[in-house]
Amino acid sequence: MKYLKKAFSTLVKWMIFLTSYIPLFILIIIKDFKDLTINSLKITFQGNRLFILALLILSTISSLITIILFKAEKCKSLEIKEIEKADESILEYFITYLIPLLEIELGNEVSILINIIIFIIIGVYQVKGNKLYLNIILIFLGYSIYRCNSRYILISKKSIDDIKMNNKIKVNLLGNIAIY
Repeated sequence: MKYLKKAFSTLVKWMIFLTSYIPLFILIIIKDFKDLTINSLKITFQGNRLFILALLILSTISSLITIILFKAEKCKSLEIKEIEKADESILEYFITYLIPLLEIELGNEVSILINIIIFIIIGVYQVKGNKLYLNIILIFLGYSIYRCNSRYILISKKSIDDIKMNNKIKVNLLGNIAIY
């Protein structure tokens, strides 16, 4: 049972990781356009149908799982002793965007393979290191990132003042990441 719980947690972390790269997937496809016309979109899609469908399926599944996780009933109690805004370097996140965006060529299978390997390496780093909060989609959706109790990263739409007013909150835990 413990192994199954850990495997599920890892799968969910990978899904959250994938959602953070949906904007990159869109930029990679746009980069392949010859110009900004419907015809260029059709040509790009026809020439890269399998790759684009794979990105679309991964993006849809990861988004749905992330939405379910964030909307799910919170079941763990977490006592807030200390909390502060997490000022993690978003630069680390954007640098991981630059390599694939500048280097990938959709028609070149070797380029795609190299970028998939780089993407997997980045994913392992972020999932194993619990750096899932480096996610621009969460920021666009109005979530804030906090450090609490010197142990957890708290992802919440609540303000730091609202969280401080409740010394005990219900969260979903994913490693050291608490979703409130």
